[in-house]
Amino acid sequence: MYRWFTNRTLILSPGLVALALAAVAAPAPARPLAAPDAAAFQSAVRAALPFALVPPQAAMRLRQGPPPQQSRRFQPNYPVVPTVFGSDYGANVVKAYKWTGGLLGTLVDPAINSCQATPFKQPAGMWVDKPGRNLWVANFGSQDVRRFAPGSTTSNLTLRDIDSLTGAAYEPIGVSYDSYASGNLYVGNYVNTAGKPGDIEVWKPAQQNCNSAASYYLFDQRFQYVYFVANDRAGNLYVDYADTAGVGHVCFITAANATAGPSNNICGATGDFVSTVSLGYPGGLMPFRAAPADKSLGVVDQLGSAPSLLGLDVYHPLPLLSSGPAEVPCTTINPGFSDPVTWAPTVATGIGMFVSDATAVPGGELIRVKTGTGACPPTGPGVAISTIAGFTQLFGTAVSPSYGP
Repeated sequence: MYRWFTNRTLILSPGLVALALAAVAAPAPARPLAAPDAAAFQSAVRAALPFALVPPQAAMRLRQGPPPQQSRRFQPNYPVVPTVFGSDYGANVVKAYKWTGGLLGTLVDPAINSCQATPFKQPAGMWVDKPGRNLWVANFGSQDVRRFAPGSTTSNLTLRDIDSLTGAAYEPIGVSYDSYASGNLYVGNYVNTAGKPGDIEVWKPAQQNCNSAASYYLFDQRFQYVYFVANDRAGNLYVDYADTAGVGHVCFITAANATAGPSNNICGATGDFVSTVSLGYPGGLMPFRAAPADKSLGVVDQLGSAPSLLGLDVYHPLPLLSSGPAEVPCTTINPGFSDPVTWAPTVATGIGMFVSDATAVPGGELIRVKTGTGACPPTGPGVAISTIAGFTQLFGTAVSPSYGP
């Protein structure tokens, strides 16, 4: 797998060196790369990268025009049924499938209007909210977040912020909507195009419109690259990130601190914790939705801080990450993953899920996994019961409905 680290140096895992050399007709790039939009970089991404990220960083402001014109009556482009989404980073689309397979629709969103500056480009992390079953997509390449109503293949809202000091854009990877408490939208910005470290962009409900700037930013000196974000039912926020040494961690932020306004030390605030667990490479994270409250946190470890931890590491019980045994995974779900990136639950009890695997087959595939239950729900390595392929470079996944009834 391709990895981007400090100084924009491209690192290839040993198993993919041959593939990378064949797909990108150039020497293995152990040198700093040009800006993310450079032609050479884009060519490399689209030709060969199942999971490619480029460093950007820190705080900014939003620039938006008036909202796009919309019809008075919503006409869905595909059936509104239980759906699993896969973001195809290489093809610049999101694909919607039935849980059991079968393409329902392709979200392309090519329009450029007063609300969005560029076409849909390099979609990454996704989240489905509870109030409207809307799909939120973080677009790394177009440097914005877009919202899609159920059944629609074109967005009805674009949120984009820029750094008021440098004019640099943010490059989002992860997105999360707090459906149960604040209604805030949280965006994990990998870095920004001026080279500042990553941060968390917060959009309060009143600012979730095309004409607004982000409400505030959450930052911590530990952050180098911010990846994915997730909320639990109490409104607490979980963030995985790489520190300045390239080591992955999870930051737990209480709901009170997540909603209190801007912070430059968010993981060090009272009541917040940084895990001592080292992630080989941070992937998607999300609490298991086990009613009546969240019970466990699932964190994808893409490289595995230990060989046995490659896959979906499960931490139990919540709240997590204070110290001691809670920081040791109670189990790791891996029915044979090759390169897991993100995951999403399929049922409210948290015993079923989809995992996006970037290199399981050429282009990647969505893997539906069933697991058992027990003292540490769910238990065991899991069993793959079905797969969905047909991607160019699969990145993220989301499920609707993902929170149960």
